[in-house]
Amino acid sequence: MKKSKTTNVRKQVEALFSTAVALDQSGGLRNTVFVVDRSVYVMNYDHTVLIRFRLKEADPPFPHPVSFRANDYDSNQFFEEEGQVVFVSEKSGYKRQKSCKVPDHTPEDISRVYADYVGLLKDAETHTVHLPRGVLELLDDNLSHLEITGKAGEPITLTQRNIYSGAIIKVQQDPGALDAKPLPWDIEPLAMRTPDFQALFAFQSDLYFHFYPKGTEASVVMVRNQAKSLTPMRAFVSCCIYDEIINIKQSDYGRKEQKIRRRKQAPH
Repeated sequence: MKKSKTTNVRKQVEALFSTAVALDQSGGLRNTVFVVDRSVYVMNYDHTVLIRFRLKEADPPFPHPVSFRANDYDSNQFFEEEGQVVFVSEKSGYKRQKSCKVPDHTPEDISRVYADYVGLLKDAETHTVHLPRGVLELLDDNLSHLEITGKAGEPITLTQRNIYSGAIIKVQQDPGALDAKPLPWDIEPLAMRTPDFQALFAFQSDLYFHFYPKGTEASVVMVRNQAKSLTPMRAFVSCCIYDEIINIKQSDYGRKEQKIRRRKQAPH
């Protein structure tokens, strides 16, 4: 493999990378970063969360697709060569190069998976719920998982459980809130590690969760930031269930949905 062109990261992208690295190192979101064209993708270690940031059309595209594990990130200058991503830094007349093995999946793989999700959901019904960062203050950081559920005619519910004490935390939107809207239909349960849920708000403070009717083919929830944001963000989170033994399992809504979910959840 020939050496790719060196990527010099702009401040806007450097902020995204730095956040991804900080989340990985703190255990908030173990992740891998993929860049291609004008897109930056962040995917967590179990492939249940895929985030995409899109640069503006006025911004130059990345000179070459590159991928790396967030914890390996070392410099805003890097290139890929012979299956290695090489980070380059200079100081006091010396140059330092750090080489790391590239991830198994390529940026093109992840870009196709993202495009598949978009295609599957293009004509799907959706119900949008605004979740501000302040919701995090109502959750318990010491409880490892949360589950988002909802039935027709009710608001969504965020639930955390302490499997040892039996304590349950439930967070619901106030029906009297200005933007409160009951669900028009049942949604599939969405289970996440609490740190993964919190990590979404590390990139953006206000998020909109798009829920689809139970049984929708893609079996995901879409998350996005404000439409006028300087760096548009959109994420797909796989619908799962929480089994009370600190584990997340795929929802069982039939063979067809499970087959599609496995294929879309990670590009094998």
